[in-house]
Amino acid sequence: MLAGDQTELAERGANLSGGQRQRTSLARAVYADTDIILLDDPISAVDQHVGRQIFEQCFLKFLHKKTVIVALHQLQYLHQMDWIVVMKNGQIDLQGSFEDLMKDQRFSDLINNHVTTTTTTEKPIINDTRKVTILKRNSISEQSNIIPINEKN
Repeated sequence: MLAGDQTELAERGANLSGGQRQRTSLARAVYADTDIILLDDPISAVDQHVGRQIFEQCFLKFLHKKTVIVALHQLQYLHQMDWIVVMKNGQIDLQGSFEDLMKDQRFSDLINNHVTTTTTTEKPIINDTRKVTILKRNSISEQSNIIPINEKN
């Protein structure tokens, strides 16, 4: 029988799956209500559908007014970040907005290769090797399933 939020947890969450531990840690970060949140790949242990829900509901809804610094390996979310830092061998290799970084051949190749090799239910954000579709809130076309960018006020 499921006990929901009344479930007793074993030490260090031993009776939780990796995804459940990730979601619990993320919920704690949201409830902490701090101005700056540092996360280490918070959607790595969940499937693509759950990851998208977490990104939409947690990052774009609850944390949209917070400073969130996140190490992320899911490239499909990069177009929604305000600032991207690409690390290589422990050093900053590239940094800037998604739009600016797409002008760099190495970055655009990385994104385009990811889109063409990833099997997803979402339509790709890349139309060709150099053009990116970036959608703003309230401008999603009926043909698109792309998550909207959280606009800053």
